[in-house]
Amino acid sequence: GAGRAWIGGGGAGGAFMNIRPPGGDGVPAEPPGATVSTGGDAGSVVVLVVDDEQCVIDAVTRTLGRSGFRVLGTTDPLAVMGLLSTERVDIAISDLHMPGGDGVDLLVQLRRSHPEIVRILLTGSASLEAAQRAINEGEVFRLLSKPYNSRDLRIIREEPAIRGPRRRGRGT
Repeated sequence: GAGRAWIGGGGAGGAFMNIRPPGGDGVPAEPPGATVSTGGDAGSVVVLVVDDEQCVIDAVTRTLGRSGFRVLGTTDPLAVMGLLSTERVDIAISDLHMPGGDGVDLLVQLRRSHPEIVRILLTGSASLEAAQRAINEGEVFRLLSKPYNSRDLRIIREEPAIRGPRRRGRGT
């Protein structure tokens, strides 16, 4: 069914939007639980945050939005592939444990379908096995612990391997 999602970010306010189910009107459905930041511009690095806690998505959006990133977020890991069909993404940050899916499985799927996306796992309770899978199968760039603080996201703001070369030659 139809739902609503918050669109906002970067401290610029926001609004609710209606999320349409797929219909016969030829208009694709918007991903459920999607949040789109208004921060950044067309050339900005785009970060996708997947976490079942909206407060985490909001916090990452505020932190990275202030640094000029465009942040997309969803609480539904099953919506990610649909979101990627309409949005360019440079970096994906995924929670490990979510009701709708496993973050490592999602990052492995992203590695296979969109290998150019930098993958980061965010977790409050990573087992050694999950961390090994994330590194070996998902080829994650970093593992961040919850609770995180804004200093933890400096890797995204400052790492040249993330900010620069990933953007060049990428279409929107």
